[in-house]
Amino acid sequence: MDAFLLVIDAFSDAAEPDRDIQNLMDEMILIDQAMIESNIDKRQRKMKLTGDKAEQRELDLLKRCLGKLEEERPLIDLDFGLEESRIIRGYQLLTCKPVLIVINVPEEALAEVESFAGRFQRFAESGKREIAVMCGKIEAELVTLKEEERAPFLEELGIGTPAIDLVIRRSYALLGLISFFTTAGPEIRAWTIPGGTPARRAAGVVHADMERGFIRAEVVSYDDFIEYRTPAALKAAGKTRLEGKDYMIGDGDVILFRFNV
Repeated sequence: MDAFLLVIDAFSDAAEPDRDIQNLMDEMILIDQAMIESNIDKRQRKMKLTGDKAEQRELDLLKRCLGKLEEERPLIDLDFGLEESRIIRGYQLLTCKPVLIVINVPEEALAEVESFAGRFQRFAESGKREIAVMCGKIEAELVTLKEEERAPFLEELGIGTPAIDLVIRRSYALLGLISFFTTAGPEIRAWTIPGGTPARRAAGVVHADMERGFIRAEVVSYDDFIEYRTPAALKAAGKTRLEGKDYMIGDGDVILFRFNV
């Protein structure tokens, strides 16, 4: 997995969300600390028995990580080089992963969503830990409604964006992900890629042949696609762009890949 989503009780009479968040973060630090201490011990014993110094670099990296954990800080706060990241990834350490903290509030607290979010900002740090506030009860009721009934229901409660949409957006932002779309007749499909992906590599997400035989990408922005609807109308309005293999895909781009294999 790439991230943690912690859903925190802030609705029950016994709720202590500040305590619960801190306890969960502390628990992950302790688990990582035990894992690293065990691996440091194994490597030190191996080096003592064999005299092999080949693992010294990894041992030094583990000791550096242990030092951060002993400061009660998660490993995501460390800056790793490419080779260091490759080594650490193999350990699947919990605190290397970003965290989305979802505060589950009662219905009567919906009017105070912003103040709830602000209360927990001390846990947040851009790109590492994010906060989202939702009411699980409302979301459960939304699932039972027909599509045409949802907008009036949300408007009555004064909710602009359903919480599930907010959670998805925050999750994407936390992981540095974007979506682009492809169309084939009436079907529209969304594809998830890291931000900063060039067009040729994005084509390979759809199909390996598209990447191998890439010629160009015909690109339309999401807003223009919604407004003009058809390829003919988009071209007539000058909204279709031709982009090469190095074009960086934008969030919401609607793309037709031209290729030949």
